[in-house]
Amino acid sequence: MWETHPDFMQTLLHNWQDAGEATTLTDLKWKSAVVASGIDGWGSKSFGHIGRELNQLHKALDHLQSDPPHTGPIYEEVKIREHIMELNHMEEIMW
Repeated sequence: MWETHPDFMQTLLHNWQDAGEATTLTDLKWKSAVVASGIDGWGSKSFGHIGRELNQLHKALDHLQSDPPHTGPIYEEVKIREHIMELNHMEEIMW
């Protein structure tokens, strides 16, 4: 999923370069851990927690649809459905 983000490669490169030089296996292990931690932080900022966000969107959609004068889809409902579809796609790529 991260690879689809336009900033991923630049972020990975930046983290790799900032972690310094690795001349031994121990250095490489440490550098890999630093890079993984940096990329994980970037992923959280860029994508958030998809499952939690999907739950919130489904609750908001249920609330909108339970409104008694609700006669058809309104703009807000359409936008929520679009965002749910986008997040479902991202989650599918992730898995």
